[in-house]
Amino acid sequence: MKKYIIFGICCLALFFSAAGIFAQPRNVTVIQAQAMTHNSSVVLRGNIVQQLGDDRYVFRDHSGSINVIIAHDTWGGLQIGPSDNIEISGQLRRDERNWHIELEVRSIRRVSGPPEMAAPNTVPAARPARQPAANTSAIGITIGAEVGIENINEVNNQDMTVYQKHLMAYENSFRNGAFDLFGEVNHTVEFTDDTPMEMGLKLALGYNIFLGSVSTLSLLLENENTIIITPKPSSKAVPSSKAVPEDQYNTITGIVTPGIAFDRKINPGNIYARFNAPLVYLQEVKDDELTIDLEFILGWASAIGPGLELTCYALISPDIAYNGFDLSVYLHTRTVHSKITLEIPAELDNGIVITPEIKFIVRDSFSFYVNCEFSRISANSGDIEMFPAFGITFSF
Repeated sequence: MKKYIIFGICCLALFFSAAGIFAQPRNVTVIQAQAMTHNSSVVLRGNIVQQLGDDRYVFRDHSGSINVIIAHDTWGGLQIGPSDNIEISGQLRRDERNWHIELEVRSIRRVSGPPEMAAPNTVPAARPARQPAANTSAIGITIGAEVGIENINEVNNQDMTVYQKHLMAYENSFRNGAFDLFGEVNHTVEFTDDTPMEMGLKLALGYNIFLGSVSTLSLLLENENTIIITPKPSSKAVPSSKAVPEDQYNTITGIVTPGIAFDRKINPGNIYARFNAPLVYLQEVKDDELTIDLEFILGWASAIGPGLELTCYALISPDIAYNGFDLSVYLHTRTVHSKITLEIPAELDNGIVITPEIKFIVRDSFSFYVNCEFSRISANSGDIEMFPAFGITFSF
């Protein structure tokens, strides 16, 4: 009982401390904006240097460039040219997978400089040829740390385990958002007698094809590896009921995932769909067969905060089988991101999983989150297992 009280006090302290230090919107640079989260409100000063579509442009300041969406009625008759200094304000739009970021402009005004060409709502300018963006950093670096407790209520004759995870990630876009790059390295240690440690490496590449001003087709390729640093594998990776001798484990596991995604802007928000085909080319257990899975993701992200995402899983090699689905419901505001995920496996005897999570955005680049996984709900045997965790991230 004492450990529950301590964990609850920590969560409440984080919640109420955040309430007093949320920052108000402020002027930022492009590179700072690109490190911020979905629905963040920003004010930028710079120049519109290129038109990509009817309402899609490239905005640039001294730090970099970002794609912006300016509706016809937002211009209000304003006429500007590439050399005009302007100030724009609006909200950042990221997809749920963080592949794309752009700014939806709510207001625009000239800071200085004479008009040089008509805005699109008066005399549309000819669409210029696509040019490479400046060689500047776009998204930047994120570092984070997480502390969690597995099976905190010690059910099913299993001891609780405390773990700590650290990560560093890099994300950037090139050529006006046509190419995306994401990389992450993380390290996890469990505080048990054998102190197992793991390192994760992830690399993701994306190529975006803009289909007009409202649709994007993306070709994706991801590779994820887990490296077991200590000889004994992590206790959470393999249930005790499926224990395998230590010499039967690989020290490196690997998954490569090709995918294709489609995103379309609607009123309000965006709808998106994605197909993934994960190929497990290095299994955790050495002699296991290589597997190919199929994932289908369908989601809707509202421009005002709420959203839904449905993910279905299937196995297509070496056998064909349905593996269940996940349903996520979330609400994103400028300072708070809340989300709840329901996981329903194909074998209901294993029980369902529900994971609520809340994330607080503090001073744009700093955030912290609290979540708790409730697993084996409605399982035939055993009690509900709880896996609480909290963490912090900082982007720059």
